[in-house]
Amino acid sequence: MTGVGNQGADRLDEISSMPESEFGNLVKDLWSRVRGHYEKNTGQVLKWLRKYAEQPKAFPFGRLAPISSIAGEPADWFVKKTALYYGKVVIEDPLEKTLGLRDSYTTEALRMQIVGDLANLAILYPWVETGLVWSLPSVTRWEPLRGTISKFADDDFKDDEWASSRGALRDEDRRLEGEALIQDYERYIRETTPQRFIDRVGGLGDFALRGMLRGSSLQMASGFFGSALTDSSPTTDLKRPWRLFGLWSSKRAELLVQKGKLGQETWTKMREEAKAGRVWQGLEVKKLEALMKLSPEQIIKVRDDSGLSLKSFREELGEKVEKIEMEKLADEKEMGQLVSQVSEDLNKDARSVEKDLKNIRLKLGVSAALTPLSLSLGLLPFPLARLVGQLVGSASLVETIGYRLDMQRQKERSGYFLVRLGEEAEEQEVRRRRRDI
Repeated sequence: MTGVGNQGADRLDEISSMPESEFGNLVKDLWSRVRGHYEKNTGQVLKWLRKYAEQPKAFPFGRLAPISSIAGEPADWFVKKTALYYGKVVIEDPLEKTLGLRDSYTTEALRMQIVGDLANLAILYPWVETGLVWSLPSVTRWEPLRGTISKFADDDFKDDEWASSRGALRDEDRRLEGEALIQDYERYIRETTPQRFIDRVGGLGDFALRGMLRGSSLQMASGFFGSALTDSSPTTDLKRPWRLFGLWSSKRAELLVQKGKLGQETWTKMREEAKAGRVWQGLEVKKLEALMKLSPEQIIKVRDDSGLSLKSFREELGEKVEKIEMEKLADEKEMGQLVSQVSEDLNKDARSVEKDLKNIRLKLGVSAALTPLSLSLGLLPFPLARLVGQLVGSASLVETIGYRLDMQRQKERSGYFLVRLGEEAEEQEVRRRRRDI
């Protein structure tokens, strides 16, 4: 990732055009280095992630890399939005995933996939530098889990509900289902997969159906076990993965708890945070568009400055999603109503915070000069500050302290983080204009 972050597009162009033999050597070298890195560091990374408890952590699932492909959105829009709510984002390394399956690609398909993976990692690199994004190897290949995950995938392949439009044979994000979805996958297979792999399974149709059903199950297992192992919350901005995750986890979680393979507390925490994350990713709040203007460092600064506000928002959101069932994660009506209600409440509170802060700042500006003494008194508990104010004979000083305490209370309200986000974006715009003068 460091090499791509430093060399950028020139390195990707070089890979795209290098001779086949040279590309083969590159693949071997990349696999050796990536595998060596994770063999050496995965244990320590997992240990550190489990200990990190300052803010919730996110484990994106449902796509190869958490990169937006929607026109008009920054490529790292999903990460930007996720970074405001979560303290850390744990991803499965897309390059490691591809290299682990390298024999299942044709040479040119592998080349294009690796170039795409490296480009995605280059987009994520600034977030890695800030300490927000952490990467791990593909969960489905972790030795202690491989047998369990593979059995679940085999069970899903035989399950009538999973093999229907209620299960894996519907993609609401691409508006495809049933035979149309399978045919779309067949086209992808023809373009990327060696014929010997297709023949081994029994032909293109069987290969596509097996890949669709088992592959979807493997994706859900990655989100589930990856979240459990890192004490994170599964999250995505796509509708299909939310629906399948609700279905998959509802069938498996309680069974795993009963067998002692998953702690009840771990499952309860994951379940509730997943529901809250589903609402967060769907929020209809215009003020969040300010994220597009900010750098990773600025977004993390806003998040940290708004710690009390986000804590309040998370607690309120947790209460609102408590009664939602996991199977309803993609229910357009039920989840849509909840998302709209949370968005409306958040917008309303943010407007109220803006109004109150404006009044407080106006009063602060006319009540008293902000001397070093007044700033110091602002840090004291209010009764003690009032006493000191009386002793120094300054009524305006006491008022100033009161206003500052009022301002601190505003920072604890759930809508404050949106106000703080808007202020940071405005400050960024002012700085930009000054540079342009």
